[in-house]
Amino acid sequence: MSNWKLLSGVAAASLFTAAIIAPAEAQVTSSNIHGSVADASGAPLAGASVTIVHEPTGSSSQTTTTSTGVFRASGLRVGGPYTITVESADGSVTRDNVYLQPSSNSLQIAFAEEARTLQAVTIIGSASQRLDINDGVGSAYTDGDILNQPSTERDLIATLVRDPLAVSTGEGQISIAGVNPRFNALAIDGSLQGDDFGLSSSTYATARAPISLDAIESASVAASDYSVKSSGFTGGLVNVVTKSGTNEFDGAIYYYKQDEDYFGNTAFDQFVSRAPFDEEEYGIAIGGPIIKDKLWFFATYDEYETGSSANFTQSDIDNDVNPALFSGLNDLVQNTYGFDLGGRPTVVSLPETSERFLGKVDWQINNDHRASFTYQSTEESGVSNVGSTNFQSAYYSTPTELQAYTAQLFSDWTNNLSTELRINFKDYSRGQF
Repeated sequence: MSNWKLLSGVAAASLFTAAIIAPAEAQVTSSNIHGSVADASGAPLAGASVTIVHEPTGSSSQTTTTSTGVFRASGLRVGGPYTITVESADGSVTRDNVYLQPSSNSLQIAFAEEARTLQAVTIIGSASQRLDINDGVGSAYTDGDILNQPSTERDLIATLVRDPLAVSTGEGQISIAGVNPRFNALAIDGSLQGDDFGLSSSTYATARAPISLDAIESASVAASDYSVKSSGFTGGLVNVVTKSGTNEFDGAIYYYKQDEDYFGNTAFDQFVSRAPFDEEEYGIAIGGPIIKDKLWFFATYDEYETGSSANFTQSDIDNDVNPALFSGLNDLVQNTYGFDLGGRPTVVSLPETSERFLGKVDWQINNDHRASFTYQSTEESGVSNVGSTNFQSAYYSTPTELQAYTAQLFSDWTNNLSTELRINFKDYSRGQF
């Protein structure tokens, strides 16, 4: 019997003095807006008041445009919808139904000019007031993209492989830009949760995804990212931001089931046998306000069970192996050395279970400060090293437990100074007996 445990704590703080624009930035759990405002003539509008309201929670952030008409806001929730209002002596302009991706988002707002007849049009070019820095390549997907993606295993990877740089060979497995999956990493709310020992080709430290699809607000895949905020991987990274509660109570109860009858039994006009199995997943997701406009919660709980089996009959036929060989070898070893190999049955059962929980609390301290706390727990059981040439004595159970705690604080001190503080703690253990 062997058992190992990993404890890790990470604290990170980031200082922003300029906006960073990237399609998908690693280990980022918030959104930033870098925008510009122009008056009716197209000139930069200085001193305009910009109000950014997150409609589901009613929380807001205020800032003011600079002398060049640029405004910045950071530490915002991923997703939306947002309503952005710009007010000045010239009037006001409102943009609604704005959705934000992780990392930075660019926005241009202009006051409309009254219609009039022009005798001549002069076009003058000038340098942009935006700062665009691409820290890597990748794609970001919303919760709608993820839940609408067909996947027989309800696996997040099925959505991520829509990125042209991502390739998957099975559940939990993804190669990004041709790099071996062992060099990839998984971050959930900034907490790295991949296989810390590098023994698995899976993206996850667990057999299945450590959180339910119903708990994901946004997921992105990034390759060759060289942002100062990215670490813990040398290949690609899967970055997940979990959902938060809103001012409205919302929830779902779900049940998924499949067995051998859900699969076809013919291929190229030939009958294909399918070993009997039964798979079920059921759970609940709920979120809402604790204190309206101030404090919110979100939680998910689900269980997964499968009673799949493996049938080695066809393998024996393909390899021209007589099943009596295994019983004969078992008797020989037992009579000679007194050790029972357990034989190799034709059909074996492979039970597997998974129990997952995620709870999150968000606190809007004031217009300039926001905090969140996430607790995540995953417990699994399964059987490994089962094969057509292995005796039952080689099989072993692999109970796995994963717990993660993440606390985050997002603060805006001035229009040009913002900070993010994140503290992660992870407890991961995987038994083998």
